[in-house]
Amino acid sequence: MSTSDLLGSGPASESTEPPRTTAGLLKTAGLGALLAFAAWLLIPVQVFLFSDYDEDDPAAFYRTAAEYDDKLWQGPVDLVAFGGIGIGIAVLVLAVGRIALLRESDGLGVDIARFFGLLAATSYVLIGTVGVGWAFAGEGVGDITDDESVQRVVDMIGEPLVSSFLTVGAVGLCGWVVWLAVAGRRAGIVGVPLAAVGFGFVALALVPVALFSIPMGSATLQPLLCLVLGIAFLIKARKA
Repeated sequence: MSTSDLLGSGPASESTEPPRTTAGLLKTAGLGALLAFAAWLLIPVQVFLFSDYDEDDPAAFYRTAAEYDDKLWQGPVDLVAFGGIGIGIAVLVLAVGRIALLRESDGLGVDIARFFGLLAATSYVLIGTVGVGWAFAGEGVGDITDDESVQRVVDMIGEPLVSSFLTVGAVGLCGWVVWLAVAGRRAGIVGVPLAAVGFGFVALALVPVALFSIPMGSATLQPLLCLVLGIAFLIKARKA
């Protein structure tokens, strides 16, 4: 299998857009995807540093005001990590959409794909802002009550909110990936192998959400998708 088959060929060779414009957009898309990948790597680091989960005491996973006060940096780290993911996905989505328009793809289809992609990006940025707000709220609840059980309940309230944003992010990104695998393949933006990777990602990402209402399966796969797309687009940018 040739490199052109892997990264995209066919209709792309017939396009009339300036090569430098295409190369620049492909590079931008690749860098956006790699930014999202790098930001994803911060998540397990901050979980390892902040989480005090004890299987003998599951309630200890939820933090008290004193624990928030000791690790108040958790909020800014959440903002940097999830904000980076959102910005990276937004750059990827907008750059690829611009390439599709230059290649005279269906404008409405591109707009719908952008909506899904930017929905995902916005969801991750909102998770970061929730992390900041919850860090300060969790620390401040100690001024209201000294009961650690109540403090842990307050911390737990944030979990469904974050899970909801993760689910929206997963659905939004999957919607954009479906467009990339179908319309992006027709426009020569990606090749058959990357389209297959996209469909595989969608199937594996949505199963845990649809069957078990657990968005973390998707969150585990998204860094790998971003890494693959980032490398592929940067390689293709060099060949454009």
